[in-house]
Amino acid sequence: MGKKTIRKEDIIELDSGEVSLLLEAVKKQIKKVEEERFYRHEHPDAFYDIYLERYWNLVKKLDRRIPHAIFIKMPKF
Repeated sequence: MGKKTIRKEDIIELDSGEVSLLLEAVKKQIKKVEEERFYRHEHPDAFYDIYLERYWNLVKKLDRRIPHAIFIKMPKF
């Protein structure tokens, strides 16, 4: 295995508003899966556990303080 290089087009930049919107959507999906697990028993519990674990991993990755970009006008020398 070689070293994986990250190209500029592979990086996605999101501002804090977009991240909070994604975080809210993931939390709503967690609630939906928990309700389905409680009211319906179409699948075994392990099926729901897999989805909940994936969603919680996403929440852990997204729930961080995002620094704001600060632009300072510098004098020309």
